[in-house]
Amino acid sequence: MTKHISVIIPTYNSFSDKQGSLHLTLLSLAQQDISDQIEVIIVDNGSCDKTHQYLTSLAVDLFPKRCQWFICKETGNRSLTRNIAVEQSSGSIIVLMDDDVLLPRQGTLRSAIDMISSDDRSFACGAQRRWMNRHWDETLVEKAILQSDIEFLLKSSFLPCGVNRESGYRDLQEFSFIAHFGIVTRELFEAVGGFDAETFPSRR
Repeated sequence: MTKHISVIIPTYNSFSDKQGSLHLTLLSLAQQDISDQIEVIIVDNGSCDKTHQYLTSLAVDLFPKRCQWFICKETGNRSLTRNIAVEQSSGSIIVLMDDDVLLPRQGTLRSAIDMISSDDRSFACGAQRRWMNRHWDETLVEKAILQSDIEFLLKSSFLPCGVNRESGYRDLQEFSFIAHFGIVTRELFEAVGGFDAETFPSRR
């Protein structure tokens, strides 16, 4: 596989609301076995925590010369910010991720993208939504990502059962663990006009 890949990540207050999940997301991306083919486009939806400081320093270190970020003035509309980010990207394959996604296996993205390429498909996705234990240790999770220790990550998380987003329970150190991403060819994304930002403005 030689296709260039653009990973689009909108973010908002990752450090104050999700204990720095953006860093772990980028770390897991950097560990992918096709990381040399990835460019990362991060859209800050007007964060008021230390996201800005992180993006100007550590984020770029993980993807030298292949990471760009910008602040979207139309805050709160993730559909719009994703469209803007895709316009800034150059890959023939678009990967859409949130800022709380962990990819514990180094071949996760390659497998999904190979499926698109080999079967002449235009879209693929992966999702098993899990919640990290509220007492998780960021250092241990980071170590597990670096070692692709999926067993540790499984033991440190649990599957939600009928959790209502409005209950507030969702905000207890949540991660979309093991995937929860979408992959689409640029050709298809542009053919359908991207996300409908007016009908589906989404949340930050």
